[in-house]
Amino acid sequence: TLDRSSAASDVYKRQMLDSLLAPGANSGEQSMSDRAEQAGFVLEGELTLWVDGENDVVTLGPGDSFHLPSFARCRYANLTDLPARVLWVYN
Repeated sequence: TLDRSSAASDVYKRQMLDSLLAPGANSGEQSMSDRAEQAGFVLEGELTLWVDGENDVVTLGPGDSFHLPSFARCRYANLTDLPARVLWVYN
């Protein structure tokens, strides 16, 4: 059986954001850190992530996902000439 009260409380702790990043868009020069656990799914285009410093870089394409634990330092950018669409999930 499903305990609706606990299931509902878990659902409301998460937020989703469908974001469209224009070509060249980025989060800034400095890495960010957030207390929220974050995850994402690339729907269109490419997203480049720098995690825990400049040396750990990954470029993700459509169908790729990522997970960032709470307080992970990261920044992101769309380094292409095409828009990127990313579904972000925050907890």
